[in-house]
Amino acid sequence: YQFPVVTIYATLGDEAIAHGINETEVSTVITTHDLLPKFKKILAKTPKVDTIIYMEDQLQTIDREGYKPGIRIVGYKEVIQKGINASFGKFS
Repeated sequence: YQFPVVTIYATLGDEAIAHGINETEVSTVITTHDLLPKFKKILAKTPKVDTIIYMEDQLQTIDREGYKPGIRIVGYKEVIQKGINASFGKFS
């Protein structure tokens, strides 16, 4: 797989984060539970993003309302579980 890895610092403003995401043309963002609300505003400016993977907070639930239509919000544990259950065939 050839996935670009881009680091964008959370201390940047919303415009700078949206610019970094758009410049790299990523479709998936990995972030923390705490930063999820920031993406409600940014997603309107990042048309290629369709998936957000977030690191869960065991003590808090997430609010999935208010995101752009069609966005997938997936917990990291779910990603790991899907990987465990996936069948890739034989590797040589």
